[in-house]
Amino acid sequence: MSIHQMLENLIKQGVLIVAGLFVVDEKVLQRYAEVVKQARGKRSQREFSELLEVSQSTVHNWENAKNAPDLDGIEKIARIRGQLPEELITEIYGRQSETSLQERISLMSNRELAWLMTLIAQKLSE
Repeated sequence: MSIHQMLENLIKQGVLIVAGLFVVDEKVLQRYAEVVKQARGKRSQREFSELLEVSQSTVHNWENAKNAPDLDGIEKIARIRGQLPEELITEIYGRQSETSLQERISLMSNRELAWLMTLIAQKLSE
């Protein structure tokens, strides 16, 4: 399922999207906050904001459940977490992904595969 199909399904289910932003309730904002903190890991908010090409205050607001990332932010956070954007959205809204791990890997570019291998190597060395 493409991100556009996922967004269409969310709109049909009553999740509003305004100017590229999800209008969400407090529970969803809390889930975004948890996801952003997990994706940031041990990086500083400044380092993470530079990686995502957003301001440090934007990352701070995401982590404190004051607002949610826009679609560009969702795509970048998903990539950092090794997910497709629609998988991250699915996770945030409490639904199951229909895309298998093997299928996700087959869709990755060589650059993304190299990045994934680096993450796996780091995890295995812990």
